[in-house]
Amino acid sequence: MSGSEQPSREELLALIESQARTIETLTVRIAELERQLGRNSRNSSQPPSADGPAVSPSRAARRRSGRNPGKQPGAGGSALFQTSDPDEIVDHVPEACGGCGSDLADAIAAGVVRRQVHDIPTITPTVVEHRLHKRRCGCGATTTAVAPVGVGAAAVLGRTCARSRCT
Repeated sequence: MSGSEQPSREELLALIESQARTIETLTVRIAELERQLGRNSRNSSQPPSADGPAVSPSRAARRRSGRNPGKQPGAGGSALFQTSDPDEIVDHVPEACGGCGSDLADAIAAGVVRRQVHDIPTITPTVVEHRLHKRRCGCGATTTAVAPVGVGAAAVLGRTCARSRCT
């Protein structure tokens, strides 16, 4: 096509069809880019640090209640208290004076500071062995005892039996 020639009808239809395909491709691309822009830590698996510097709308909409953060005055508290009868007592006696370095083996006792460590004991598994005895009948057939419910393999995790009798 030169500048003075008019395009034919077929050329115009081909141009329109080409432009329609380009528009459709660009529309799909814009939709994908908008979807990616809309992703944040609340609606995808990306971490909150990837959200960017903008404050989330839920944070911006939050209003101050007038209260200070943390425990409020008058609210009940909880603390770990010392017990009067510990399971074990370990005495730590100073051997030398912190001031002059003198030996304190024969020094007069001046009091005790009590500090307690509350520990949870280590959990150890209890293993119950179920022996399924076999008996041979006079007819020649061998029969094995039936395993209790929940004991379906050579080693099983989980508590299915209460002490010595199984249900």
